[in-house]
Amino acid sequence: LEPLGVFGRTAPWAGRDPGGEKVDPTAWPPRDWNEFAEYIYRTVDHYKGKIRCWEAWNEPWGRGFWAGTPEEYGKLLQIVYTQAKRADPDCVIIGGCFWPPMPEFTDRVLATGAIHYMDAVSYHHYCEPDAVAMGQVGDWYRAIREKIDAVGGQRLPIWMTEGGTNCPSFYWWMGRDDQARGATETVAKHLIQTKSLGAETFFYYHAWQEIGSPRMFHWLLHNHWVQLEYDGSPKPIYASYAAAAHLLSGTAPAGSVEHDRWRIHAFQRGEDTVLALWARGALLAAAELKLSLPGEVKAFDMMGADLPVAREGDALLLEVWTHPLYLVIPG
Repeated sequence: LEPLGVFGRTAPWAGRDPGGEKVDPTAWPPRDWNEFAEYIYRTVDHYKGKIRCWEAWNEPWGRGFWAGTPEEYGKLLQIVYTQAKRADPDCVIIGGCFWPPMPEFTDRVLATGAIHYMDAVSYHHYCEPDAVAMGQVGDWYRAIREKIDAVGGQRLPIWMTEGGTNCPSFYWWMGRDDQARGATETVAKHLIQTKSLGAETFFYYHAWQEIGSPRMFHWLLHNHWVQLEYDGSPKPIYASYAAAAHLLSGTAPAGSVEHDRWRIHAFQRGEDTVLALWARGALLAAAELKLSLPGEVKAFDMMGADLPVAREGDALLLEVWTHPLYLVIPG
């Protein structure tokens, strides 16, 4: 594991009230940019060798996190980059934390020349089953990629630094099994598609909400984004996310096929190929897929469990549902 440090709030005593709609003082821009620069330098210097990657703010497009202007955020990004590099030339600065539904914010930040003060560009994307089916994963990624490339940022990788899927608690008394199954498929498909598009990282938010007091129990049952229950036991999304992350670890995207009935994503890891695939549309029975894949092939289900491999000569016979399955094909 490697931590990602986030410069995400202003100390109340160090901020400047920008006026307008009242917000928490921790969302104010710094009162003194030189003071802020010193803070960045000292923080990165202190954690040098322990934290290599730093993100410049959390969701600055939202006034609840950043009450300054997009132009002021561009200035903040410049200061974070220059001071962090002064303290640790090998550190990685991730900037933007953009959100595609707010394109004006992105455009105004990029107009400040901010592209020159990032080693990678980040965005956030929380995803529901319908969003995956309608192609939102690709639409959002491409929207960010196009804006970055348009200002000369073709060299910059994209990081998805916060996202998740709504999965109800097993202990919720009304029972939402169908929603939980849909979430379990969605979190795996979201990761697979995001990586297939070219994103270098995928951060799930978040694993677990710490129990503060017994009065929080009711809230914990309604915190559907977490991967673990209030008692630490895993939700099904935990297993599907872990399986996708494990099976795709160390791979690079190698193409995809979108068919009326199938979606197949290919990844390369050394000499080996990993395929992630699923059937499209509502299914009452498994769809049969026949692939010409001679040689040894290992198959895994959405949760990472081994699947038996049926063959007809050199062809692999698969029963495919809407949930992902994985094929590992040795080189």
